[in-house]
Amino acid sequence: MTTPETLRATFHDPPRACGMMPQWFWNDDLDESELLRQLHEFHAKGCGGIMPHPRVGLSRRVGYLTSEYFRLVRRVVDEAARLGMKVVLYDEGSYPSGSAQGRVVAENPAWANRVVVPLRQRLQGPARGFWRSNTSRYLCDRLVAAVAGRETGTDQIDPDSLRVLPSPDGELVPYDLPEGRWIQRRHHPRRLPRRG
Repeated sequence: MTTPETLRATFHDPPRACGMMPQWFWNDDLDESELLRQLHEFHAKGCGGIMPHPRVGLSRRVGYLTSEYFRLVRRVVDEAARLGMKVVLYDEGSYPSGSAQGRVVAENPAWANRVVVPLRQRLQGPARGFWRSNTSRYLCDRLVAAVAGRETGTDQIDPDSLRVLPSPDGELVPYDLPEGRWIQRRHHPRRLPRRG
């Protein structure tokens, strides 16, 4: 049973499991003896556990998710258990999340992360012309939607004036806008660059 005295004593001298658990960046050419030395340093400084965090920069000899990488992880986990330390296995190979340091997209480029990028342009009506749907350097961009709305104030748009602008060929967006100040927006999904 927890009493005020035992609670006070626990706060005064908390168990190791309640202590620090650093995120331990793993990069460069990992050496087993150096990893064990660092693990013992964490233990000596009172850390209750560690979180090995694979980062960009692992050597080709070790790599990420290779047999050598898993051998080193097992060796560290076994030694941490012997020392009574907890281990949190961080399952990311840096960023973006879920990329496995580029292996996911390397297996299938269709699995690349995507974002929707809004582009906008102000026009004074009456105005008639064409808007090129893809003006960026990203060849995989494609138009999702082009919308025009009458501006009523600083970045304020009259919702009743909104109109979807068709793009029959997917390349050019024709517009024919009456009098007033208009904002046109285009939205493109874009693959995020691979990292790792």
